[in-house]
Amino acid sequence: MQKAIFPLSILVVIAIVLIAMTQPKTSKQTTLEGPLLAELATSANSVDKIRIKSSEGEVLVAHLVDGRWLASNFHDYPVDQKKLSSLMQGLVKAKREQPKTSKPENYVRLGVEPIDAENANSVLVEVFSQNTPLASVVIGNEANSGGTYVRLFAEEQTWLVNERLTAPINRTDWLQQPILNIDASQVSAFARLGDKGWEMYKNENESDSGKWQLKGYEDAELAYATILENTVNNITNLRFDSVELLGEGQDKEQKQDLEQAQTVDAESVLSFRLTLTNSGQIMVEFVETDDGYQATFSSPENDYFTKYVYDVSAFSVKQFDKQLSHFLAEQEEPEQEE
Repeated sequence: MQKAIFPLSILVVIAIVLIAMTQPKTSKQTTLEGPLLAELATSANSVDKIRIKSSEGEVLVAHLVDGRWLASNFHDYPVDQKKLSSLMQGLVKAKREQPKTSKPENYVRLGVEPIDAENANSVLVEVFSQNTPLASVVIGNEANSGGTYVRLFAEEQTWLVNERLTAPINRTDWLQQPILNIDASQVSAFARLGDKGWEMYKNENESDSGKWQLKGYEDAELAYATILENTVNNITNLRFDSVELLGEGQDKEQKQDLEQAQTVDAESVLSFRLTLTNSGQIMVEFVETDDGYQATFSSPENDYFTKYVYDVSAFSVKQFDKQLSHFLAEQEEPEQEE
């Protein structure tokens, strides 16, 4: 019996060794259980800087300033708070579901290759608290089964996590849209200035409270019931294609362009005035370009949007580049008596 027991014990040892050898390798810093970024999960409230990089360089460097996230790599332009918050929540809640490859040559399949690799599609997200790194993770492709492939920056092991993590690709992707930080409910009047001018205002009479009317044509039939309201929504929801800082030199150049456009072709400049319910005003000016329009804004409050020049599409501007007759219903010509 003793002769049989000895070989069996050897077989058990061999089996244990084989099982250990076939288990997927994991990093010393990570285990399959628990959150992907344990330190971030316990320090999320102290995060004050998020840097996102791609193969094109810095996509977004967001700093928390007085409770607002601003893009320090884009002239401190406001960042889309919802998108940034969604990414942070996803990173905090991300849990490792399945280990994937640890071979660098296979990273490209999951989209987690180094951002400086040729034709890299990955995105590197770095999170800080008072300049202390809390997390550094490479975000790759979304999995068909749900979740996202990721790799901690300093490690070779890749993972499928349970959260869908989305990061910006271009510098303007996560800048705040639309341009204005007001909605239609804060507007009491909207006017086009100049020879083709018109004005619409919100009636505050008890019988028609909140109803938009065309000044001087209160009793006229409109082209359709919501045409005035839609026009106001179009300006408050105006989005940009690109944006640049309106610096002192650029400001002078912009004024020269405006003056030249007004001299050469008055049709190429459109001017509007928004009157707010708090009695404030916002002036809007569009100058036609080869690719669309450039928009500038001014207001006594000197809001952030007054510091930039925006490229907007011709389609967007045409939504309120209307003459008075556009808002009115077509009048049927009276039948002539025989």
